[in-house]
Amino acid sequence: MRKEYIVKDLCCAHCGKKIQTKIAKLKGVTMAELNTMTQRLVIDIEDAYADSLTEQVKAIVAKIEPDCTVLG
Repeated sequence: MRKEYIVKDLCCAHCGKKIQTKIAKLKGVTMAELNTMTQRLVIDIEDAYADSLTEQVKAIVAKIEPDCTVLG
């Protein structure tokens, strides 16, 4: 399953890479890609783990970049 999010107000490529790396390590995630220019986060995840993904993504983003908002 593919999920897409907008990470609004992400201004630091270094933080974007940290977010991408942490999300890629989540259980069931097979691919995570965050484009800092478009602020678009694309995640491929196994269906069994998809229900809790959004909350986990929001928690990771809030910890690394508290001023960002996750939409989607």
